[in-house]
Amino acid sequence: MLLLEHESKALLEKYGIKTATCIFCETEEEAVRAARKLSF
Repeated sequence: MLLLEHESKALLEKYGIKTATCIFCETEEEAVRAARKLSF
């Protein structure tokens, strides 16, 4: 069974293993909001 990256991160988080936060963006505006949310 192969998992996509976001699926494997969700599985790790389910078992208490922390992973890097990932936010998918399709526009420049979404990227700016995501950067602000991540404190960049």
